[in-house]
Amino acid sequence: GGTNFGFMNGAEGDATHYSPWITSYDYDSPISEGGELTDKYYSIREFISKYKNVTLPQPPVADDPVSYGKVGLEYYGNVLNEYQESFESYTLPQPVTMEFVNQSYGYIAYEATFETKECKENFTTTFNLSIQDEGHFYLNSKLIALLDRKSSNVTFQKDCSLATQLIQIVIGNMGRINYQYRAASGDSIYNHEFRGILHFQALEEITPWRLTPLSFIDFKYNSLNRSKFSQDNIPQYCFYKGELPKETASQKDTYVYIELPYFHKGIAFINDFNLGRYWPVEGPQKSLYVPGVLFNTNSTNYITIFETAHCTADKVYVNFLNVPDLGGSNSRYVPPYQEETIFLSNL
Repeated sequence: GGTNFGFMNGAEGDATHYSPWITSYDYDSPISEGGELTDKYYSIREFISKYKNVTLPQPPVADDPVSYGKVGLEYYGNVLNEYQESFESYTLPQPVTMEFVNQSYGYIAYEATFETKECKENFTTTFNLSIQDEGHFYLNSKLIALLDRKSSNVTFQKDCSLATQLIQIVIGNMGRINYQYRAASGDSIYNHEFRGILHFQALEEITPWRLTPLSFIDFKYNSLNRSKFSQDNIPQYCFYKGELPKETASQKDTYVYIELPYFHKGIAFINDFNLGRYWPVEGPQKSLYVPGVLFNTNSTNYITIFETAHCTADKVYVNFLNVPDLGGSNSRYVPPYQEETIFLSNL
């Protein structure tokens, strides 16, 4: 068991189905990733004692996890509108996969413009494309379609009032298949594990394309700037950021709850460390493990959320508690106590 930090979760599947793994496998381990001894551990210990005439030593006592309660986060802008220049980009004649631009994990943004020709009211245009694994299709900064591995056509109406049309497509890698490794043709499924846009076809000539890998490898989260929130913003792929003061933090483990209604799907960071993906809409996991060593006790700690599905508020919060919730009957979650939310603007 344990947490798949960063983008290391993987997936299972074959030519007909695809299921990404959850972030944590810690739900049935004898010793939790935080060092806590579970009921399964004591059952194993009792079983060994029953059949072996030995006196087992007392196990070491792990440090108790800590609760920091609610920590407020504020809106820090959308990556498509404000931070694309912070990432290296490529200009190519057509969209290609992540691997073509030496990217392995994360997300990739595609952007192109084309002239508005033969534009009539109620006249639709269709693009044919296939992608892996999931994403969003925007026309002139408006969401047109949700994309997944089964998508094939995107149909939309051009804005006839504009001289050019802006296309933006963002694709996320949900995890490469590392189980059930044979494709329908009999060859290795690993030969088919490309991510991003695999195929794109349109009647209009659309070129060039700007490709921006969003790998989050060298991105500096302390460089984010507070941004004005508006309901007119693209409501996906945005940053939220907050602080845990050094006076509050300790180097003990904790669990961060990134929950509905504010958060639907994305990745979370403590300082510059990627804790992994949260996805409370799907579950069952509701908390992410935060090793205590990630916290600074001599400087401010930054909590950054990259929300990919539901950016609809200016101020939100996450909750740091001393018990995890991995879903189902293995949950040790109890309702959190209520206290004042720590907001960056209030410090």
